[in-house]
Amino acid sequence: MTDRNNAPSSSTPPMVPATLEDDSFAQLRLLRSRRVGVVTYYRMLREYGTARAALEALPEVARAAGVKDYRICPENIVQAELRAAKGAGARLVTHDSVAYPPHLAELDDAPPFYGPSEISTCCTAPWCRLWARGMPPPSGRA
Repeated sequence: MTDRNNAPSSSTPPMVPATLEDDSFAQLRLLRSRRVGVVTYYRMLREYGTARAALEALPEVARAAGVKDYRICPENIVQAELRAAKGAGARLVTHDSVAYPPHLAELDDAPPFYGPSEISTCCTAPWCRLWARGMPPPSGRA
């Protein structure tokens, strides 16, 4: 294959930047991984720069802490959680989004995610408050 100047071109496609959706997925996957709470989540983001990099490092970090056979949260678990949230009319707002509530961002241990309902900007469903605290939404609840 050649470029427009008839010079050989690489058969490797150019790197495509991650989408916001990919980043959010990786962030949720990191938080849902075993032994990762809010404090560890933020520490790993600071240390590794991105959720994807933190996910790659997580098994070795766990191994160094004495955890054997560590596995990060499976993708299908995160996919199911996002489907349940969408089915309940909620959307995922990450801590680094402009849509993240400023009053939550002021907390030292702010929840990494906020799940407002499409119906209201102030979610009143009890599971929404739980999701903001790190608990997955129950399937089929609004």
